[in-house]
Amino acid sequence: MLLFAILLLSEKGYCVFQFIDQGLNDRELPFQMRSNNGLYEFLDSSSRELRCFEHWKQAFRNQFDTYQWRVCTPYFEQGDGGKITVQHFSSRTVLPFLESERNDHEIEYLQELGGYGEISYVKIHESSHDFSKLQHISGPEGPFALKRMLCSGRERQNFEKELKMLETFSGRTHAHMVTLLAAYQLSNDYYLLFPWAKEDLSRWWQRNNHEKRNWAFHKWISEQCLRLTEALGLIHFPPAQNSLTPTERRYGRHGDIKAENILVFETKEGEEMFVIADFGLAELHRKTSRSNQSPAYLAKTEECRPPECDLQNANTISAAFDIWTLGVVFLNMITWLIGGEEYIGKFEQARYSLEGPFGVQKSTYFTKVLSGPKYGAFMVKESVTKVV
Repeated sequence: MLLFAILLLSEKGYCVFQFIDQGLNDRELPFQMRSNNGLYEFLDSSSRELRCFEHWKQAFRNQFDTYQWRVCTPYFEQGDGGKITVQHFSSRTVLPFLESERNDHEIEYLQELGGYGEISYVKIHESSHDFSKLQHISGPEGPFALKRMLCSGRERQNFEKELKMLETFSGRTHAHMVTLLAAYQLSNDYYLLFPWAKEDLSRWWQRNNHEKRNWAFHKWISEQCLRLTEALGLIHFPPAQNSLTPTERRYGRHGDIKAENILVFETKEGEEMFVIADFGLAELHRKTSRSNQSPAYLAKTEECRPPECDLQNANTISAAFDIWTLGVVFLNMITWLIGGEEYIGKFEQARYSLEGPFGVQKSTYFTKVLSGPKYGAFMVKESVTKVV
């Protein structure tokens, strides 16, 4: 059908039987081209010249080539069991993304996300994907979040690492983990496709600052915190490993839990839910190595970092890293429940203190009281204990 449509657009519909006689069909599209003494030839998947074009003028060949890329757009679909197959596209591939208007709230949210990665808001034609029935997809065209991983020396390695983590931990593992829908390479860049979230938790706090905090609301918040804890527990102890020996089992770590990496999705029933996202810093380790990475050299969010990050020679990174940072999120959640954004701002100001050899003002949750290259003594700041 696609081949016949391209021939009709190229004013060559009557040639369809020549293509059929040569055994060509939609699976062969798009045909590759090469230049031969100034005349472009079409090749099949085995790089053999297609004789059905031999009497075509160059103008019609160019026309066919233009239309074949416009008609043969990619189709995005879910893999079996959460397996994501990376699709590789030519630079000439026309993606089935639709132009769409975004409101001011969505544009502002995109600008904030730009600091953490290049994220685009996209809609995909409903005939070009099979995601419409998923819980977090609000309409037949999405919307979706498209993450572009910029090309650099290590970008392929980073892409494969994040892809592996997203296959291991997703909404199929727990409803409160973000779900990767598709992955592809276009030219030299890599892309990950996700459901579009309304906002992150930090912005959700701002938008709901004057929400009536009754018993039902507090109960719902408690349930969301419980589900986030469950999801993090599955990252630390991945499922489906009972048949493995202790040395074969893997143990995970997210590595960047913070309010900006907890997204707020809306279900088809109109209910909101908190979801752990951004597995770019996540890791999987064997039992023997899960605590052998120095926290001093980990990528982390400065404000939320745990005390062990200040030990230069320590080899103590473990699930405790995530537990501390999730505790920071929950502490700010409680602060917000009590006094809204105003109290969160006051809490942050109260934590500021001079830290490090140059006396930089930082709003961490602990202070060092005894320094050493491998060992040290830390205390939770008094401003934090007062809130607790």
